[in-house]
Amino acid sequence: MNLKIIIAPIAIHWLLTLSGCSIIMALNGTPEPNFDVIKVGATREEVEFELGKPASSKELSDGKKEDSYKYEIGNSPNPGRASIYGYYDLATIGLAEPIFTIIELVQGDDEETQIV
Repeated sequence: MNLKIIIAPIAIHWLLTLSGCSIIMALNGTPEPNFDVIKVGATREEVEFELGKPASSKELSDGKKEDSYKYEIGNSPNPGRASIYGYYDLATIGLAEPIFTIIELVQGDDEETQIV
């Protein structure tokens, strides 16, 4: 009997704490870079505007500079996906939230590009 008294509030606490996490995660993604802007001959400023600051830079033997950029693909902010999560959370009384949170955690792939 005492175990049920302890477990019930803990379970309710976790359900309330986790409720809405997937919705917030779906709304707070990382916008994908626009690769149409980056072409041969693009300035460093244009590349950095799309990809951000380089993760690393190194000088090549011919005097040129190679920059390595890291970015995330497939995790753009998505209000539509967040709305679906919200509707399903209401329909399942929050029971679908752990599944949606796991789905959001595995969204996106880290990519790296080198530009000379």
